[in-house]
Amino acid sequence: MARKNELRLDPKRLNETMRLIASTYEEPEQVIEMYRNDPQLMAGLQNRVMEEQVIDWIAERAQHTEQSLSFQEAIRQ
Repeated sequence: MARKNELRLDPKRLNETMRLIASTYEEPEQVIEMYRNDPQLMAGLQNRVMEEQVIDWIAERAQHTEQSLSFQEAIRQ
């Protein structure tokens, strides 16, 4: 989906996510440094951020319709 729609990883969002994760630790700067120095950790974080970007992209373009159903009608479907 990302390739097909030419979505690119947002570096700002990547840094925000990394800082958010790091903020849950006692030494956040060490956690950030660990991510930056470990290609496998960074790749996992990049994948996570890209997945979030794809979800946001889909949600922005999604079309939905509302339909009122009774409980019985809903569970039959």
